[in-house]
Amino acid sequence: MRQKSYTGSVLVSPKVSASAQTIRIVKDFLQEFFNVMDIPNDEDGVVEFIKLRFTELNDKYRALQSNYVNASYPGQDTVKDSVRRLNNILNQANDNITLLESLKQKPGCSF
Repeated sequence: MRQKSYTGSVLVSPKVSASAQTIRIVKDFLQEFFNVMDIPNDEDGVVEFIKLRFTELNDKYRALQSNYVNASYPGQDTVKDSVRRLNNILNQANDNITLLESLKQKPGCSF
């Protein structure tokens, strides 16, 4: 904004963040789900943690799903359902509030 020609076209809006209660509920769920205690306390840290851990899980389940290409093993439907659910969660990763609210809205805040 050093040039005067830009000052009229700049829009500044405050960042909308998730409530502390939502972050706490999601953080409690993540601690139980992943069996870890070192989850960040801030919104951006929690979202990055979610992206990282759920991407790792998605990769793991996709690798399992590739085993079902040549043969039919028990649990194939469970793996497909897990990949679908993980994709749904990761598709919301662009908007912090939507991602946190979607995890909060799960029954019992469970995956």
